[in-house]
Amino acid sequence: MRRARWLLALAAAWAGGAAGHAGLVASLPADGAALAAPPSSIELRFTEPVTPLAIRLFAGAAAPVALPVPQGASEVVKLAVPANLREGLYTLSFRVISLDSHPIGGSIVFAVGERPPPPRAAGSDASRLSIGMTLARALRDLALLIAAGGALFALAIARFPAERPVLCIGGVLAAVAAVACIGVHGAAMMDATVTSLEAWRSGFYSSFGLSACVAAAGAVCIAAGAFAAGAVRVGLLLAGALAVIASLPLTGHAMTAKPTAVAVAALAVHGLTAAFWIGSLVALFAIMSTRATGDAAVLQRFSRWAMGAVALLVVAGITFVVLQLRSVADLFGSDYGWLIVGKVFFLVLLLVLAFLNRFRWLPMLERGARAAAGRLRWSIAGEVALAVCVIGITAVLVQTPPPRGFTQRLVHKSDVAVVSVMPARAGANAIVVRFQDREGLPFDPEEVLVEIGNQPAGVEPAARPIRRVGPGHYSRDGSELAFPGVWTVEVHARIDANDVATFRSQVPIR
Repeated sequence: MRRARWLLALAAAWAGGAAGHAGLVASLPADGAALAAPPSSIELRFTEPVTPLAIRLFAGAAAPVALPVPQGASEVVKLAVPANLREGLYTLSFRVISLDSHPIGGSIVFAVGERPPPPRAAGSDASRLSIGMTLARALRDLALLIAAGGALFALAIARFPAERPVLCIGGVLAAVAAVACIGVHGAAMMDATVTSLEAWRSGFYSSFGLSACVAAAGAVCIAAGAFAAGAVRVGLLLAGALAVIASLPLTGHAMTAKPTAVAVAALAVHGLTAAFWIGSLVALFAIMSTRATGDAAVLQRFSRWAMGAVALLVVAGITFVVLQLRSVADLFGSDYGWLIVGKVFFLVLLLVLAFLNRFRWLPMLERGARAAAGRLRWSIAGEVALAVCVIGITAVLVQTPPPRGFTQRLVHKSDVAVVSVMPARAGANAIVVRFQDREGLPFDPEEVLVEIGNQPAGVEPAARPIRRVGPGHYSRDGSELAFPGVWTVEVHARIDANDVATFRSQVPIR
């Protein structure tokens, strides 16, 4: 299985570029709690450090009270609450930013005084897929990669026809798109319009804002370098290309992958090689389009560089995929995995065309065959089109959380229990169980209990209650999975008077 995992990771080598979003795992008071006296403070515990954006306390239909927002990023957000809370139902609404710059929204509900416990409140991931953000991100990334890659080609391989307009227009478009994405990203975080000042402020102060500013500065350097000469030109193009590449791992899923330093380095190398490849395709297409017989010497020089770039691309991609996915099943059991599979598909097509160029059309061009130049042009144009498809998928991928945690489907006779443990890391976790009958419909057993233990480590099994939160849907938040190792989670369900089912999972905790 380990070998199969690495082989699939090799196939997915270019599909990197994006750990899962932060999630609320516990709170004090607990969601749904009934308190005899008002709390002196409220604590929200997340799966990873978050930076609070806005936190409001609702009391019935009265106007919400904005609570002071703690500064800095932390896994535990501690909030001071008004001292004069009366009896009643309260809803605490929160919106935070995870380390990978994704906004997370949600709420908890609690009661003060002699009232029944309120229903469990639902949280949500506010980073829902946005068509506007996807298009803006795709345009930004395409312009950045063309500008940075074109600059690297001009410095390392050769000058090319239309170099100045390609670098200038690409740099200007990349800078404008990067700045515009700050507002679009902030609007998505705050659930506001892109014209809102608060949206721009929130976007600017997120990790995405830092990344966008660095990218825009690099793109401006490239645009300026297109009109410079000598050492100034070299310095501006090189500094601009490196700034663009450095901006990529400053935000996104690489910020939460572990170990972070390895993930950041892998994404930087990944971005560097991808930019060189895509920018070089534009430069090569310009060369083949303006020179009837092409330029075999330039193509040969690029081919030698490209082989090393592809090797680095594969190594960086393998590293990132192994950090992001826990198993081969993640490739085919989640939206994130299928997006990676889609990127791999287009990558394979790109490699096929690249090998045709290197071993078929380039030798024909060197021999002076008339048809070679035309075939190379069409092949390079096809590579450009495929690269645009890859960038489009990437724009969706960065807004899609990778699979995290542990999920297993267990069967007892004709009944099914889907057991999930999130985030499957030492400390606070949510254990979620969903029951289904033979038709796939949810059902409620007469009684449900969860038992947690780690016999190899000497932790005896302990029975814990689990709460029903919907039809066939049960959940428990707790810190029983306190340290890394393989834990046994057993769900005991009384299906009826004569049938007690035990669903047993071996859960790896990191």
